[in-house]
Amino acid sequence: MIMKKILMNDECREKLIAGVNLAADVVQVTYGPEGHTVICGDHITKDGMTAVSWIREDDPFVMMGVNLMKDIAKRTAEVAGDGTSTSVLLAREIINTCTKEDIPMLKEGLSKVIDELQRLRTFDEEQVETVATIAANGDKHIARLISEAFTKAGDDGVIAYTECDDVIDGVEFCDGFRIDNGYAHPGFATTEQGGCELNNVYVHISETKLSEVKDIIEIADMCMKKGKSLLLMAPDFDSEIYVFLQSNLNILPSCCVVSPSFKKERSILVKDMRILFGEKCLCDKIISNNDHTIFICPRDTEAIEARIEEIREILQQPLKEHELEFHKQRLANFTSGIATINVGGYSQFEIKEKLDRIDDAVRAAECAIKDGVLAGGGSALLSVACSPRLAGAYSKLVNVITLPSRLLWKDKQMPEYKHLYQQDIIEPYLVVKTALENAVNIAVTILTCDCAILPFNNFKI
Repeated sequence: MIMKKILMNDECREKLIAGVNLAADVVQVTYGPEGHTVICGDHITKDGMTAVSWIREDDPFVMMGVNLMKDIAKRTAEVAGDGTSTSVLLAREIINTCTKEDIPMLKEGLSKVIDELQRLRTFDEEQVETVATIAANGDKHIARLISEAFTKAGDDGVIAYTECDDVIDGVEFCDGFRIDNGYAHPGFATTEQGGCELNNVYVHISETKLSEVKDIIEIADMCMKKGKSLLLMAPDFDSEIYVFLQSNLNILPSCCVVSPSFKKERSILVKDMRILFGEKCLCDKIISNNDHTIFICPRDTEAIEARIEEIREILQQPLKEHELEFHKQRLANFTSGIATINVGGYSQFEIKEKLDRIDDAVRAAECAIKDGVLAGGGSALLSVACSPRLAGAYSKLVNVITLPSRLLWKDKQMPEYKHLYQQDIIEPYLVVKTALENAVNIAVTILTCDCAILPFNNFKI
């Protein structure tokens, strides 16, 4: 049978919604502290985003719906580190209970819900370990590791996590810094978690675009002879550079990272990094993913001390807000460090599963520190649903935002909102906000979709 290449109107939405429901059914298995594991090929996970990423469906139009859920799960994780399952389940509920005519209500109601959530949020430093425990599916061992890492790193420090050869997990502190640019091409991702890790690294920083292989061939040859990895940093790269390096990863572990910031600020940061790497341009270890890069390197030179004093003098001057933040971050790069969680285990299955949960928990803790927390268990959204500001016209949205509490508590009696805080049942404000925003946005997209077209590689002639 030849499958249709284009679906229109109700038929189109029916297929997309089937994909949404399929993704949500899988995600619901992992949902909450009592969620169950999902076996995905050779991977075992309790993470909603990971489970959704493994779904495959023969009907390409249904798969489009699944992929839309994958996308909002990914976006939620990138921003908040957790809430992937909540975003998918809320999206499914909106799509199945609302219509195209409800879209103005959804958009206006979303704004009112976020305003109410902001009034509820609070934060206490002691809640970091609690947030990490919840995000790690109740694993207090992981939460203690993360709490220890945040304590060692300090206010401006950086948390990293990596696989180690030992069976015992641990935390170590070392000098280093982080920039907010990750690898420049996904082909450099070599770990199971989609990251790139390099040891004994030569760092080459170019202030102009690297366009041709001849520009780096001598550097690459030197690294191979001396047994070093290579990191290239430049404002931009031509695809020729990517092809050359990625085709030789087995003999030259390498990565490309776009230089951070813009124009004048970029030039300042590049000079900072050259001082941090020292005259030999060496770094002990580099950990890069799609949104940031961590550099672990010792620093004990006079040049570094001089740079620190220079930055401190700048911070004494009148500065605009963005300039103040920029120079504070520069100072943190020189004075703070990296707390690395070394993850061990008796099998790759165990290590991979643990790394998934540590990734969620670290991001959740970072979100809590930055934006505060709410009472968990879906109670924050349930409390907002009772607000007089959402009465009447917003009844459909009110029903949607009570879903997490209904799923998590089922036949149990939910404690009062304030009692949940006392029982350490909390979650980051940013997780709840991001999950709801992404759910509404993708639901609006599907509810207004009247046509779906197969990509060319799915056409059957």
